[in-house]
Amino acid sequence: MTSTVIPWAESAGPEDVTGPEGVAGPEGMAGLEGVAGLEDAAAPAGTVGQAEPVGLAGVAHQAAATLMESDACGMLLTVPTGLGAEPLLRGILEATPVPQIAIRGMAALKDMDFGALAPLLNGSGSLHCPLEVLAAIRARLAEQAADGPVIVVVRNAAELDDSSVSILAQLCADPRVKLLVHARSHGCLPEGFALLAAEGRLASAEMPQLRAREIQAWCKAETGTYTPYVTALTLQHATAGNPVFISYLLRDAATGPQMCVDENVRILERRLVPSPTMTADVVGLLDGYSPAEREVLTAVALAGKLALCTLSDIWDGEVSNNLLLEKVLVRACDGSERVNVQPAMLSDAIAAATGVFTRRELWQRLEPYLKNATAPETVLARVQWQLSIGEKPAAHDLVSAAATSNRLDDPHTALALLDELDDDAAGQAGMLQRSRALFYLGSIESALQCASKLVEPGQHDGAGGTDGAGHADGAGGTEGAGSVDGAGNIEAAGHIDYRRLLILLAQIRLSTGKGAELLDAAASRWKDMDAGGGYAAKQARERHLLMLSAVEQLSSGASFPTALAAAAPDGPDDGGREALIRQLLLGEAAARSGEIAVAAESLSAALEIVLADEELRNYGAYVLIRLLLVLCLGGYWDRLDGWLDRLALHSAPWLTQLAGLGELAAGIRLLQQGRPGDAMEALHAAVVILRHKDIRQLLPLAAGVAACTAGMSGDAASAARYQQEFRSLPSAGVPFVAAYATAFAAVARTPNMDAAAVRSELSQLLTEAAGAGARRSEIEITALLLQFDRTVPPSRLAELTSGVDDPRAQALHSYALALEAGDSAGLLGAGEAAAGLGQSLIAANALSRVILQTGEGRVHRVSPAATALLGQLHPQAQQLYPRLLELRTRSKLTVREKEIAAGIAAGRTSRQLAADAGVSVRTVDGHVHRIMGKLGLTSRKDLQHATSE
Repeated sequence: MTSTVIPWAESAGPEDVTGPEGVAGPEGMAGLEGVAGLEDAAAPAGTVGQAEPVGLAGVAHQAAATLMESDACGMLLTVPTGLGAEPLLRGILEATPVPQIAIRGMAALKDMDFGALAPLLNGSGSLHCPLEVLAAIRARLAEQAADGPVIVVVRNAAELDDSSVSILAQLCADPRVKLLVHARSHGCLPEGFALLAAEGRLASAEMPQLRAREIQAWCKAETGTYTPYVTALTLQHATAGNPVFISYLLRDAATGPQMCVDENVRILERRLVPSPTMTADVVGLLDGYSPAEREVLTAVALAGKLALCTLSDIWDGEVSNNLLLEKVLVRACDGSERVNVQPAMLSDAIAAATGVFTRRELWQRLEPYLKNATAPETVLARVQWQLSIGEKPAAHDLVSAAATSNRLDDPHTALALLDELDDDAAGQAGMLQRSRALFYLGSIESALQCASKLVEPGQHDGAGGTDGAGHADGAGGTEGAGSVDGAGNIEAAGHIDYRRLLILLAQIRLSTGKGAELLDAAASRWKDMDAGGGYAAKQARERHLLMLSAVEQLSSGASFPTALAAAAPDGPDDGGREALIRQLLLGEAAARSGEIAVAAESLSAALEIVLADEELRNYGAYVLIRLLLVLCLGGYWDRLDGWLDRLALHSAPWLTQLAGLGELAAGIRLLQQGRPGDAMEALHAAVVILRHKDIRQLLPLAAGVAACTAGMSGDAASAARYQQEFRSLPSAGVPFVAAYATAFAAVARTPNMDAAAVRSELSQLLTEAAGAGARRSEIEITALLLQFDRTVPPSRLAELTSGVDDPRAQALHSYALALEAGDSAGLLGAGEAAAGLGQSLIAANALSRVILQTGEGRVHRVSPAATALLGQLHPQAQQLYPRLLELRTRSKLTVREKEIAAGIAAGRTSRQLAADAGVSVRTVDGHVHRIMGKLGLTSRKDLQHATSE
């Protein structure tokens, strides 16, 4: 059988332009001379994903082309009805300009021979013999299509009678007849069609699953606005990349309240919820389902997940099996026998369309199965179900559901659930979850104020979470005495879970630099308490306090916390948490000290721990931000792309906390690759997004890099605007990136730029970085300082980058050595090396220096190596430096040289070309030599190959 997934990727746009798949580090232009004098640097800003996406109509058009141009006798469309089969089928038919006749299988006609073929017979009288039926249908098709091609559309093939299937299969002998057969799944195909498919006579088409970058491109084409990568990723996970669902979403203007447009950037403010219009569209896809199937889907949608045995107890097991075959119901990925409705948007639409009466009726049937469930997501669904029918959930269930909502990055729901609690029922666990929700919403001061109430004197202190392992931050657990906070932690009456509180405060401290006094007070109170649980609990506490000490030292600017050098106390680690925190802190400390390769390894190990343990997902966003920035700092593009591709397939809700990071990283990467025009769109989007929500304090870095990039692109007004925004922020961000942000903002080319002031500011930053032992900051600031203070010797940059083995540092090291030596050949080699390492901005600067040193504005011979390097650079990188204009001009072939090159490509010899032109062989050879120099080639064979392409 020919299996064809309807293609999409052809129209997705450039792979290296869109979203976080292009991520970079904040030192994009460090070490580059030539910011001054950008007379021809005003390259037009590129756009992300410029290629026109095909959309749902394009998907249908490609399927129609496969149907009509394939050697097969037709196409089998095995897309479930509930996943958009009918809209796709209609699109295919609209894209096929040939006559069409449709038939539909019906259960009521299944026992009647040829009953479904009535539209093909069209009043042919009483026919009893199959041959008569076949002859009549062929005559009808010939009349309909005037002896041309015709499509017979077969819907609901599973309900066709055997006689009708046999006739349709025989029609395939006529090449003018194409069958377009829809079945809900391969498993319900009639035998005759299954045989045609097995023989390859029916091509098989499936619904494509669009990736986030493709959704970005489509959204931009449909709405004319920039859609952030995280928003596109949210849409991908909500729709499973289904183009039918995405088309409903894009068509539905009523989705607006959740999507705000600010400076042409479309921002998803909160969790996507289908509007009434979209709900009607999506639920309408289920019109062909039986009442029992719709009941099962509704029950599962309301419960979130249900065990298959529960469904079998209440409904016929065959109903669930059919829905599983269609992949509308899918097994949970946690290894259990539970199922949920996919995609999530279908589940949400079903729940939204279900009235109170149906909810109550289903609740009565399912309550015995749900009331004792302890799985966090089931508790959340149960609480929301109870609230929707007017029942009051238990207080500990509300707190548990709020904790799960926080874990799923839905703090709005968490706060709404906590508001359902009576004033005296929230307890310490409820207050902790409220503080976490406020933190996720970016209300840092409110979160700290809420958390401070748990540390105030007079609270009844207790160990909380009395197990020796100290479950401090996770999901899942069993109920016991007292209230359960929904994250596996038992809160005895009046006791505070200090482990969980301290982890929240540590996350706030590392992310924002705030809350130092509160973190210290909470740690001191916990340390002074009488720890329960014996020796193991005391050892766990000591290890935890050791990690907190390292957190505080890092937050205070230490390059390598002395606490991390201390040996951890004996005993089992905290369920993976201690290993995670240690790897995270080691990674951040290594990054500050300049050991980017070590930092990348440690942070990669930390993220692996998060992905392997569902209970640690609250750390995911923080770890990923650090990892992406470190990979950018080092120029590890391949590893960066590998992680992003992997995470795009991972439906972790905490990815939505990364709003703005993808755009920031993409902009800096494009800047390092010598594409400031393209970088500006992504950086502008990053600034706009982070103005709305900047939990991780990345806005200073985004504004600083945007100011620098705008100046490089020749947009001094925008540079000044972004620089002013940076200077108006209360801080330069957390220590991890503060120095980079400040340095970038300082070098922005604004109308009132004062080179002396820039030198002074960079020198001060350099002194602070050296005093703190932050070697990486020293490297990047020294590289920037070289632009404004010619008294800074390049040897200082070479010394700082010596022995640092990440790609970025290697490129800077080679460049600094060549700059110190003043050797054109060395500069050219450094430029070639930088281009090979993905640091094209350094390569462009090195090439500019080569031309300056070898020509000083005079006409000189263009070396093949210089021309070859120029060819590797993006046009925007070439436009940054006026000195490259001469090389670009002299690298263009003349009319005669183009004629000679065409002759070489055709395989002609110099003697033949000389005879044709009436010149000497030596003249032709001279032309060939100049052509190879301009194209950066070294042999006629290379020239023949290059020009033939």
